[in-house]
Amino acid sequence: MILGSIIAVYVAIGGMRGAMLAQAIQGGIMFLGILFLIIYSWIHFGGLGSSVQKLLEISPSKVLPPQSSGEILNWASTMALVGLGGVMYAHSIQQLFASRNENVLKHSLARMAILTFITPTILVFIGVIAAANILGLSGMDTEKVIPMMLTQIMQRSTFAYWAMSVVFTAILMATLSTASGVLISLTTIIVRDFYRRFINPNVTDLKATRVARWFNFVILIVSMILVLEPKTTIWRLTEIKFEGLLQAVPAVLLGLYWSRATKPAIITGMLAGGVVAIGMSLSGNPRFLGIHGGVLGMLLNFFVAITISLMTSSKEDEIQSFGEKFVNLFKVNQ
Repeated sequence: MILGSIIAVYVAIGGMRGAMLAQAIQGGIMFLGILFLIIYSWIHFGGLGSSVQKLLEISPSKVLPPQSSGEILNWASTMALVGLGGVMYAHSIQQLFASRNENVLKHSLARMAILTFITPTILVFIGVIAAANILGLSGMDTEKVIPMMLTQIMQRSTFAYWAMSVVFTAILMATLSTASGVLISLTTIIVRDFYRRFINPNVTDLKATRVARWFNFVILIVSMILVLEPKTTIWRLTEIKFEGLLQAVPAVLLGLYWSRATKPAIITGMLAGGVVAIGMSLSGNPRFLGIHGGVLGMLLNFFVAITISLMTSSKEDEIQSFGEKFVNLFKVNQ
């Protein structure tokens, strides 16, 4: 609740650019914390090779290639889920609006492309080490694995204690960074696409900003109530997040690279894909033949969007509006 209050305050005060600056600081702390964790995990528990050897003996399915067709489809689905869903992440898209000019944006995205490869790879190594050395966890107990690792490493020395304190801070920073990015996206959508369009079209920018600040607190209060009683693992929550992000993939790809794409087709496709993803998740069967509901929803999303686009035509005002909003966005700064 304290962290949620902090997020609401600095997002409300700093706005989008302020949130991006805060995320830059948080990202630096996160990267330092991850380095400390991988170094000390390697020293305390042994290297990656020894951990893989242990897993081969106690749980070979965690390190061997998938064998059955269902496992292969699940691996392919997971790669599509993370690979395509990650591209739609709010953090990278928000940089478009928070960057000072086009050159800053290009440099920022180039650095992020490298870091988003390095950081998850290190986390996978840490996960392998944890799986091999901290045993007997299942279900919701697996959520305790990092605190258990930190507790063991902290006992090595005074420096290790403070290094793991930085790691713990990095975990908090990761939470703050992601939450603030999602929060500012949600409030922007609510104010610009709903409040300004349907409730008060003549609202001034100043009042719209004030309304957005109130929505910050409302959304966070609802979110905190929902997470007080966790009913699923962090990995499952991550899957659900990416399944939702996947429904934006057809909109972005078709909207950017196919001139026949139309607004009704894109919206209908997203709704159809969202219904499939949400329906399968709520039904208790999030996968079909090993394929995630979000991936199946994205495929349906593509099919619906392409089919309806071929049956309709884009309006000139839509094309002009797109050009004004995105294509010519940085011409003022050139």
